[in-house]
This record gives sequence, structure tokens and C-alpha cells, in this order.
Amino acid sequence: MSKTSPALAVQRNWEVSAADPHEHTGAEAADAVLTHLRERCERPLVTVDAVYPERNWVEFTFYDRTGSGMEYEFHCCGFAHGHHWIKQLAPKTWVTKEHIEVFAILLLQQFDDDGKVRSATGSSQP
Repeated sequence: MSKTSPALAVQRNWEVSAADPHEHTGAEAADAVLTHLRERCERPLVTVDAVYPERNWVEFTFYDRTGSGMEYEFHCCGFAHGHHWIKQLAPKTWVTKEHIEVFAILLLQQFDDDGKVRSATGSSQP
């Protein structure tokens, strides 16, 4: 019986594939998750680059992990504007579901329920 690479078994939501839980040892799964987390810290998907409470906007950058080095910088003025950017970026071939998920989390962290910027301190990853 051949083993599947533990790195391939780790899904974007960081869960080990349930196809055959006996294919991986706990240590292999843990190593795969740590590898994924290290890569995410070293090569982020989305960053908060600047926060401007007086303008009520936050600057974000999306990064392409396919190796092309593509970066897409933009500012966002709240949830409706964030929705606009999701619709603009989602069809791009280099933008993944995980990019959208990270961006959505960062939006929730940066804006309050009324769509106002929470603070001037940014976060590069959720």
C-alpha cells in the first residue's frame, strides 16, 4: 500500500483528508500542517499594508503563489467595497479560494459592524 504525501493530504482548511485516516501517522500530519503554516507566514496570500482611519480605508495586497510574482494592491472602504473586490479578483486564475477566505477574515478584523476602520494597526495574516 503506497502512502500519500502528508503535504498533499492537508487541505486548505488545514484538516487532514478523511479519505483514509490510517494512511498518515500523527507526526506526518503535524509535519504537513507545520510546513503549510511556515509557507503561509513566509509567503502570505493577502496582507494589510496600511490603515487610514481618517479616510476610512485599508490598503491590501494579494500575492500570487504560483511563482509569477504577481501582486495586486488596492484599498478598501468597508464591507460593500470588499464585496466589490471579491467579485473583481475571484475570476483571476491566480486567485484561490484561500485568498478570498483570508481577505474576508482581514475585512472582518479591520472594519467594525458599521463599516468603520477599527484601528490604525494592521495584521498581515489572520
